[in-house]
Amino acid sequence: MDYKNKDWLQNQYIDLKKNTYEISEICGCSRHTIGIWIKKHNIRKRSISELNKIRYRGNTDNLTKKICNKCGNLKLIKDFYIIQRSNRKDITIPNKCKDCHNKDCKKYNDKRKLSDQKRRILVLIHYSEGKLECKCCGEKNIEFLQLDHKNGDGAEHRKKLGGCRGSSMYRWVIRNNYPNMFRVLCVNCNFSKGAYGYCPHRNLPEDII
Repeated sequence: MDYKNKDWLQNQYIDLKKNTYEISEICGCSRHTIGIWIKKHNIRKRSISELNKIRYRGNTDNLTKKICNKCGNLKLIKDFYIIQRSNRKDITIPNKCKDCHNKDCKKYNDKRKLSDQKRRILVLIHYSEGKLECKCCGEKNIEFLQLDHKNGDGAEHRKKLGGCRGSSMYRWVIRNNYPNMFRVLCVNCNFSKGAYGYCPHRNLPEDII
């Protein structure tokens, strides 16, 4: 059982379809060492798709553990998300465990959320002419400020863009070089304008006064 013997290693890896971890367990060395000798012997390494077909087709009954490529720890299969595509019989076990996957997702979402916040502030600064305040009542709390379609055609415009709203709208504004169709209002003023057609802060209808 000498991994330095090309014929033996090729038989284990190619013919018996064992992975580097299984071979390293037999030889009493690390899987990294097995990988080095596979390369030295010019043995063609399996692609990820080939590995999936060999190890994961149909079920995972014969596979109990897998090494996470992110943290490098040997974990049980239940610690990985199993992907089953509706139009295929085979299943795929990702190279990252659930913990690493969730951490990466959180890191990505936090980064995206921060980018969305910066983009929103940039757009609000532009349309409030650097004042960051409501055009109607002068509200300065940025948490309450939002874009308003000056001509009252917001629903029509969003429909034309396929339901674009929120962070998607801010991205659209920047991509389209800040079109002259918006202004900045606070939540209250914007809601009143959309629901009643006026804002109590100014221009009250005569029948309400």
